[in-house]
Amino acid sequence: MEYEMKPFTNEDAEYMEERIDEFDDAVLPPEPDAPEDEELILKVEDEEGNTIAAFVAMIYTWGQLDDITMWVDEAYRRQGLGSMLLREAERIAKERGCYLSLLETFDFQAKGFCDKHGYSVCAEQGRSKGPTRYYMCKRLDQDLPDYMPKNNSAQKRFEIRRGTEEDVDLIFENLDEFNDSVVPPLHGYIRLNKKLVDRDGNMIAGIMAGVGGWDDGYVHLLWVDESCRGQGLASYLLKECEREARENGADVLFVYARDWVADFYVKHGFIEYGAAEDFPKGHRSCRLKKLL
Repeated sequence: MEYEMKPFTNEDAEYMEERIDEFDDAVLPPEPDAPEDEELILKVEDEEGNTIAAFVAMIYTWGQLDDITMWVDEAYRRQGLGSMLLREAERIAKERGCYLSLLETFDFQAKGFCDKHGYSVCAEQGRSKGPTRYYMCKRLDQDLPDYMPKNNSAQKRFEIRRGTEEDVDLIFENLDEFNDSVVPPLHGYIRLNKKLVDRDGNMIAGIMAGVGGWDDGYVHLLWVDESCRGQGLASYLLKECEREARENGADVLFVYARDWVADFYVKHGFIEYGAAEDFPKGHRSCRLKKLL
């Protein structure tokens, strides 16, 4: 090949994400009144100002509340704090023009909580090792009844405020500790990120992928510069990813793809196991997997 394979940096990852966003927006331009991308951070404090519950998610320009992560201090659970935070986030998202909310949860986490709040499973990610992951969706443009927990005492005692990045750190620190205590991973995350550079050292293709703690492989992003497409570079990177994933113990490779690129993965042996329908509007966001 006239290109050379290299590991890549955080700057390369940001560059690749920007190029993929540009491609997606060219395929499906955001609507004129679409919300701007925004990180939404909410929190609840006790009387001493300590954060006892927090929520973080992204509001995206295609009209979805996504990447939802939430934590409630163990001493304050079953008082309605989680429901308070989720309802407030959905209210803000609807005000910003969102029509869909997306989240994911493991079988040992909060699936029952999400069920009660009107979320339905759009993909169930089983695996030979580790817990089952559920991808769940909820339409925000439909008149669905709000769920109220039996114990809703937190609503009278506490108020929701805007949070900070420190609250986000707190969320993930506590969730990681909880997850590891319930289902300890077999190992840490193994990065398989690679890029192809031309003779001048310019990045012309890249893949962000890895093997998770339960030997589950993931392709997060795959990109080829427009000037270099049609040369089999994406297929080459995907094949190398599959080989390295197997060498690092993965027995399955998962990928999340919009319907305008999902056929590429199907041609390479992936099968669809679920999808978010009408997301983006008029399209599908597909969950695919390939046994290794």
